Amino acid sequence: MTSIAFDGELLATDSQATCNDLIMPTQVVKIHHMHFSLLGECIFAGCGSEDDIINFTNFSSDWDISDSHDEGGMHIKFKGLQDGFEVPGGLLFTKEYNLVLYAGSQIASSFTGSYSQGSGHDIALALLISGKNAKETIDIVKELDIYSGGETQVFNIREWRESLK
Repeated sequence: MTSIAFDGELLATDSQATCNDLIMPTQVVKIHHMHFSLLGECIFAGCGSEDDIINFTNFSSDWDISDSHDEGGMHIKFKGLQDGFEVPGGLLFTKEYNLVLYAGSQIASSFTGSYSQGSGHDIALALLISGKNAKETIDIVKELDIYSGGETQVFNIREWRESLK
């Protein structure tokens, strides 16, 4: 399982790998740089099976992506995925949009403000609402959620977007 928190600037995840109730001895990188032909450079923080995340991060540039915009923001649909492949759950950040991906779905929708996802998301959202930043949030979630642990990984989305200008 995974815990992901975004506070509007910082993106943070835990690094623990689990398989059902088994906590694995290795740490996992959960924040990835990616590139899509339609979306350009992106940052992805993911949870799900290791195979799905590897496929998502390694083969993303080959996918057919359609997008639509409305007053709710941006929505994207992944088309032409390999048989048996599922989009992992997670957060995808483009130059302009914050997108939430739902595990097993082929659709991502934009969001604004703070957001959390994964096994510790209820705890994380409460902490974000109370004013904790994403790193502080994940540090506390790791103490309270048995499926979250390891090192806290942090990435500054605001600074990354500034560097793209």
